Amino acid sequence: MRDSNMKKNRKALSLALGGLIVPLGLTLALEHATGQEPARPLSSVGHIGDASDFVRGTNDKDAVLLSDDTRPEAFRHNTASAPNFSGTSGGRATEQGDFYTASHLNTPGVADRSLPSAPVSYNTESIYDSVVGNSGAMSCTSSGGTVRSSRETKIAKLGWAEVDALLWWGPNSSTPPLAVSGPVGSLNPMNVLAGGDQAPLGGSLLPGIRANLGIWLDDCETTGLGGRFTTLLTGDSSQTFMSNGPNPTTLGLPFFNASIGSPDVYLVALATGANGADTGSVIVNNQTSFLQAEAYGRFLLARTKGARADLLGGYTFARLDDSLGILSRTVDGITGGVPDGTVQTFNDQFSTQNTFHGGHIGFTTDITRGCWTFSTLSKVSIGNMHQVGIVAGSGDNLQNNQGFYARNVGTQTRDVFTFLPEAGTKLRYHVTEKVMFNVGYSFLFFPDVARSGGLIDPSIDIAPIGAPTAPQPRFVNDSFYLHGIDLGLAFSF
Repeated sequence: MRDSNMKKNRKALSLALGGLIVPLGLTLALEHATGQEPARPLSSVGHIGDASDFVRGTNDKDAVLLSDDTRPEAFRHNTASAPNFSGTSGGRATEQGDFYTASHLNTPGVADRSLPSAPVSYNTESIYDSVVGNSGAMSCTSSGGTVRSSRETKIAKLGWAEVDALLWWGPNSSTPPLAVSGPVGSLNPMNVLAGGDQAPLGGSLLPGIRANLGIWLDDCETTGLGGRFTTLLTGDSSQTFMSNGPNPTTLGLPFFNASIGSPDVYLVALATGANGADTGSVIVNNQTSFLQAEAYGRFLLARTKGARADLLGGYTFARLDDSLGILSRTVDGITGGVPDGTVQTFNDQFSTQNTFHGGHIGFTTDITRGCWTFSTLSKVSIGNMHQVGIVAGSGDNLQNNQGFYARNVGTQTRDVFTFLPEAGTKLRYHVTEKVMFNVGYSFLFFPDVARSGGLIDPSIDIAPIGAPTAPQPRFVNDSFYLHGIDLGLAFSF
């Protein structure tokens, strides 16, 4: 079983690492696509007059593409690293943002020349191209200098905030059959009501909420810090089965009788005609809860006028709890043996806790066209999963006040090195420059967790000679996933 899990985990990890490369490759391809001039966030601004640079004229109205450097020799080796200034020289007022130094302007015969302004990234995109984390509307040099027009300054952002309503689902719990039924008078009911492959538990809707908040550390939006918190409301799946009512039935708890070496059934309810009837009920309850908290850094990898890719790295905490309860109740009504009206109950409780601490690495991309932005996330967290399994049984019965399945009471712990892949997509619509509605899909995978169904040993030594040999303590690892729809609102500030 362990070898099978390891093979499954290796395959999942390979897919997760492959998924990390796709968003980066997509954005890099866009950067070199026809008509997608990069905004050069990671490269130095070229020399004034380079063939690929756009510059504004001194009236700041028209953009000119310089194909040849026609400036005097004294200016051909100036770079964009000179400080901005404003003032006059030789009777000519200079605009703030010119890249010509005062020493050059004081050179005889130079100050009176008509000098072009400093190169800027001429913005041809719509106002909606400045999205959460997308700063295609500004041009930044690799040394940290920033050149913006007055319009670009207005749409600069400090950070992002996002909240989503989650409509997620999880897999069914893997358990042995826990409740069976049959016709009245049957001593061997076979119809599975709960558990097993015929009537799996769980798999219901798990609503929740996710909040994401971050801030940029520089005006060029190349480095940011953020945090994300996700929680799901406890998913409660409860089923109640009654023996009496419009259609009376026999109820039982199936198990493997280790005393005789064959399958068997403990009868919770049985009608025997003239001799009366034992009536009863079985309640099966399954609960799942999940929360996750992350702190991360966001680092720009590549950017074009309409797209960007970012590297994510940080810390992840996750907690997945799962519990399963089986409560049976029998009221004796069969004449003879046990007095009529005697109540016997079994209360079996199985629960697991999975606590993850680790680091994560991943990528995000944003691709903007007009009022729409398509975003992707691929991430994998690697670290330690601390697992706890708790078995508790009690009751008021003729079996020494113990549970029926939960006779191997106790607590077990284990630590497992594992990884948690995550992927998601979002389609955002820009209502205003700073407000967006979005709809998306998320998928989280847990390849190595402990679940409550894995604690149940269906083999029971019902009539032991000496110390019982079964059930034995069990701690079976399983995989788990969460996936579903995200509906939310994003705001950049």
